[in-house]
Amino acid sequence: MNSLNCYEMRNTAEIFPVMLEIDGGQKSGSGTIVRDVVSLASLTGQEVHLRNIRAKRRSPGLRPQHVTAVKAISELCDGEVHGAEVGSSEIT
Repeated sequence: MNSLNCYEMRNTAEIFPVMLEIDGGQKSGSGTIVRDVVSLASLTGQEVHLRNIRAKRRSPGLRPQHVTAVKAISELCDGEVHGAEVGSSEIT
């Protein structure tokens, strides 16, 4: 069985032509949504727009640990991320 790594999945616009919209304020609105969405997007090559990040938390938006995780995954996969700053409520 062949498997694709994140480097081989970068150019998948023809497979996933539309950016996936995710509302990070759903359910508990935790940072788990951020980590899971970014990890799965890196594995599938799917572009995502994650909004309302941690909206239900006392300190909404990205915390330092989330920024670190998002940037690390982006760097590992030679990806591109916008809005990955502490306090940001959305990233693409």
